[in-house]
Amino acid sequence: MKRKVTALLTALLLTLTLCAPTLAWTEYGAIYDETDALGSDELSDLGQYTLP
Repeated sequence: MKRKVTALLTALLLTLTLCAPTLAWTEYGAIYDETDALGSDELSDLGQYTLP
């Protein structure tokens, strides 16, 4: 009986932790950097040329 309760609570906790980011995205939407304050030329070069 104790194993079933533990398994159920673990499944519930796992479901909550996996759904939280999805719910946050639907409420706030994606983040876009319209001011170009979060990027630089070095990061752009890394993302476009070096990493792929």
